[in-house]
Amino acid sequence: MKSVILSSICVSAVLLVLAVQSEINGMACYTQELEEALSIAVSQTLKEVMEQDRFGIGDRNEFIAAFLQALVVRTNSDADMTVSVISADMERGLLDIEVKERLSGEKESVLLGEDREISVRRTVIFEKKQS
Repeated sequence: MKSVILSSICVSAVLLVLAVQSEINGMACYTQELEEALSIAVSQTLKEVMEQDRFGIGDRNEFIAAFLQALVVRTNSDADMTVSVISADMERGLLDIEVKERLSGEKESVLLGEDREISVRRTVIFEKKQS
């Protein structure tokens, strides 16, 4: 009887450790995906605006719209995203963006089932190459 209780406690402990590890890996995966998508979208948008005059972006709103389009294309999750444009300056090549992604608990969380929020901020200053 003692060995049955001890083995069930050990199995429960192993399952708990696996669930915690799965939770941590899941959040790290979502954070990494969001960081990469944001980085690539900001860099691509600034490169298109600063180096290719034919892109057709004339004002700040079109600049932000081009960034949002690039971000949405690179994001795979179906979570709710809030994008805050801290600063956007086309002439100087400056783009400062913060993205918050809200993950719903019933789909993403193994242990707690509560909503989680990931926040990533990226500031890029792009210098035009001198010819």
